[in-house]
Amino acid sequence: MTKQDTKRPAPKAKDLTVERMFNASPEKLWAYWTDPQKYARWFNPAPGIDLVIHEFDVRPGGHTRFDMPQPDGNENPQDGIFHALEPYREIVSGAPDKSFLIRVTFEPVGTRTRMTVTVTGIPPEYHEGATQGWNAGFHKLAALLTVEGKAVDPKSAPRGFTIERTLKAPPRKVWTMWTTKDGLEAWFTGQGWTSKVTRLDVRVGGQYEITMHDGKQTIRNHGTYTEIVPNRRLAYTWEYDIFLAPGDQPYDVRITVEFEEAPGGKKMTFTQGPLATPEYTEGSRQGVLSNFERLAKALEV
Repeated sequence: MTKQDTKRPAPKAKDLTVERMFNASPEKLWAYWTDPQKYARWFNPAPGIDLVIHEFDVRPGGHTRFDMPQPDGNENPQDGIFHALEPYREIVSGAPDKSFLIRVTFEPVGTRTRMTVTVTGIPPEYHEGATQGWNAGFHKLAALLTVEGKAVDPKSAPRGFTIERTLKAPPRKVWTMWTTKDGLEAWFTGQGWTSKVTRLDVRVGGQYEITMHDGKQTIRNHGTYTEIVPNRRLAYTWEYDIFLAPGDQPYDVRITVEFEEAPGGKKMTFTQGPLATPEYTEGSRQGVLSNFERLAKALEV
């Protein structure tokens, strides 16, 4: 806490305060609050869904207006104004009458920054849910900062990948392989590994968890479904918290799988990424290719 902060009165009981340390400078975090394109990518706590910005006038008295879409289809429109902006130190925004306010401060701590968000105007009974929402947004922000920090050279920047595969099997059986416990356990693993589906809620906002074992180590693949069109499209996030380098933050990787009719079976188009580094992306691509070989064999049974 800075000397200036110690002079401020403690937050009132109705205030909600959430803070997090980020591996980024105050200037970089400031950009993620004031650049509408960057802001849209993390401020919505719903996994895999960005804000839809309609107005974003970054100056005292300037208006903000955006939708915060939810997995259930609710557009969740939001609006407010900027009350105060002190570059790289403080932003205050919220309702014009200040009945609802968000105050964010940036405090450098060595090469890192402590970001503190204080929200006024939320009834105490909503604090727990609001805290979860802010932490989900912070998680997305940390992921963006991790990817940005790795992608310095555009020629070596991770770009994700797409794999197309035509499977000789009834379309309904292909879909079942992706959306049922027995189906996933038949192919979703690598050579020498076994997998067990420990959670599977195939609906928008539902979560999955597939635990993989090789006799020595355990890996948890987990995430949240963001779009489901039966037999046609499946979209979800993969929470990447395995094989990270020291100091890296976990982050969500977007994955979509599209299915369409093809002669003799089903054409499957898989798109993933990017991950934080080209090496992570290529390693994941090789793993997916191996899994798809197992999927093809499982469909022959």
